[in-house]
Formats: sequence, structure tokens, C-alpha cells
Amino acid sequence: MGKLPKKVAMLPAPVSILVLPNVVDSLREQTVKQVKAFHKENPLRTGMPREELNTRMGFTNKTFQSIVKRAVQEGLISETGGRIALPDHEMVLSRGQKADAEKLLQSFVNSPYSTPSVKECIQRVGSNVFQYLLEGEILIRLTQDVVFRTEDYNNMVNTIREEIERIGSITIGQVRDVFQTSRKYALALMEHLDSIGVTVRDGDERKLAR
Repeated sequence: MGKLPKKVAMLPAPVSILVLPNVVDSLREQTVKQVKAFHKENPLRTGMPREELNTRMGFTNKTFQSIVKRAVQEGLISETGGRIALPDHEMVLSRGQKADAEKLLQSFVNSPYSTPSVKECIQRVGSNVFQYLLEGEILIRLTQDVVFRTEDYNNMVNTIREEIERIGSITIGQVRDVFQTSRKYALALMEHLDSIGVTVRDGDERKLAR
């Protein structure tokens, strides 16, 4: 039986296995190539979702975690919020894309609580620019159909907190009246706040979560 080479590489935690240096290099190069390809296909995305990269690579979960951790430590890739990118990746809108995005955002400014639907946003600026606005936290998506400017959303959350503190609870109808919007938007907002633990539902009313 042949002997293993004296020089082997130890992958970092959470898994400790011995791997030949050339294999480690190959896996690392494959990872970087996949991320680079993703950037080429999606220039306005902040990075490649970690789960998508793992699926494309076909590694076991433990091997994947180790390879990514090593590549991050060596500065070959970066990871933020579950998205993996090349360190020098920049998202830059073209002049036309920027103009379309500004027109769309003006619609949100003009009607902050009765906003364009997700479908309309994509029709107006394209899916790539829309995703850019979401990942850049300029817009926040509450449901499949409802999206707000993040600035307006934060104001709405603060207003809801203040109203509940003032009167004890709030209904969907009251939320609708406070923001002079439709039930569609009021319901989407409150169900979202329920889901992230800001409010809790008590019959037809919402109270602040404790």
C-alpha cells in the first residue's frame, strides 16, 4: 500500500480531516470560479447566496463550510449576511438603470403607504435592479406583493409602536386609517410585524410583544 505524502493540509473547524494540498487548492479555485461566474451573471447582486454556492459545488456540508472558511481567511472571498462575494466586487448601475431606479423610487416618495406592487417594480426597472434595491436595503419586501421604501417602513414601525403605547392595541382598520392606505398594505405590515416579533395578535387587535 502506498504512503500518503508527508505534507497534508488540515481544513479548519468545524471539521478536522486531512486533505492533500493540491485537492484543497482545487476546491478553493472551484469556489472562487463559481462566485466569479455568479457576479458575471448577476452584476447587481451583492453576492451569491451561500446555499446556492453549496448546491453548485456539490460538496458535503462540512467540506463546504471548511473550504469557504479557509477561502475567507485567505482573502479570496468575503461573506456578509449569508452572501459570498469576491472582495473587489462592486455593484454599479448603468445610466439608464439609475434613471429607472430613481423614477421608481419617486413613486414611493409620492405615495409611501400605497406603493407599487412587486410585479410593477420589476416591470419598471427589471428584476436585477429590483434585487439591487432590495439587497442595498433601499427597499424592503414584506410579502410576495408588498414592498416599501426602507425609510418609510421604519417610520411606519415607529408610528405603530407609538400608537399601541398610546391606546394599548391597534386593529388593521386603525392601521389603515393612520396611514391613509388600503387594507392590503395595513394587513401586510401587521402580519410582517407579527412574524418578526414586534407585535402579537390578540383577536382582531395587535399589541406590542413583550
